[in-house]
Parts: sequence; structure tokens; C-alpha cells
Amino acid sequence: MASAAAAATVAGKNFFRSALRGSRGSALTFCGALRELSSAPAAAPAAAPAAPPLSERDFHAAADAQLARIEQALAPLEEALGDELDLSCAMGVLTLRLGAARGTYVLNKQTPNRQLWWSSPLSGPRRFALDARRGAWLSARGDGAELAAELRRELKKLTGVELEGLAPPPPPPPERQ
Repeated sequence: MASAAAAATVAGKNFFRSALRGSRGSALTFCGALRELSSAPAAAPAAAPAAPPLSERDFHAAADAQLARIEQALAPLEEALGDELDLSCAMGVLTLRLGAARGTYVLNKQTPNRQLWWSSPLSGPRRFALDARRGAWLSARGDGAELAAELRRELKKLTGVELEGLAPPPPPPPERQ
């Protein structure tokens, strides 16, 4: 134990000595090292984070509507899976348990990010943000994946049930010029 402490002390002293070497390799006093550091060009300031595209109120309204739409669209699974299915939606969290063999989906609101997060037994964790222009929740990975379409595809693969209520939303009308 004593040898490890001694080695750490020596390593710390060597680090401090090398930190006090100037850009020309000569030894500097502590004040000289500070002067050299303060005269170095400043790093560019970090870019300011982008403002969320939706107000918190609008986000909650859109996210709650999407979760309710998904919950309603899952009704055919109740008929197909019976007691194997456990569906709940409360406080911004939709949980879909498909039985031990198929796994569990969780969709929940992430207000600070203005996103819906999901956990899938097939594809793992993902994040979706609302594209107001398209009226669709799109993957934050930038791959263009739409939340409802991905859920529809995965549930079809796991259960064999086609969920028409999870069809992609119609495209928005063209903008007038």
C-alpha cells in the first residue's frame, strides 16, 4: 500500500513539473505558467443549445395526443393476445407488456428534450421528436423513422397482428404561396 502511495506522489510531482514547462520547454515559475496560460488564445465559445421547437404546453398536448392515439390503436392486440397483454398509460408513460416471450415496450414523455422516448424488446432505446411540418414523431437518429410506423412494424413482427390505427399520418397539405 505504501509503495502505491509513493508511486502516486512521484507521478503527481512529475505531472506538476511538466505542467510548469513553458511552450519553449524552459522551466517557469508558477506565476509565469499562469501568465503563459492566460496569454494563450481563448477557445471558441461553445454554441448555444438550440431552443426547443415547441413550448412545454404544446409539447404536452402533442405528446399526450400521440400516446392516446397509440393506446387506442392497440385494441386489436387485446383480442389477439388476451391475458398475455397488459397495457397501461398514466402520467405520460405508456407501457405495453406482451408476455414473457415477447417483451415490454415503454413509451414516455421527456419534457426537457421535447421528445418521446421508447424502449423496445426488438430495437432497444430510441428517441422521437415531433416534426410539426409533417405532423409525425420522427427518430432523433436522423434516419427518418416515424414512431407509429416503427411500432406498427415491430408489433406485426412480434405478434402477427396488423395495427391499422398505427398507419402513418397523411401528409400535410401543400403550403400556399
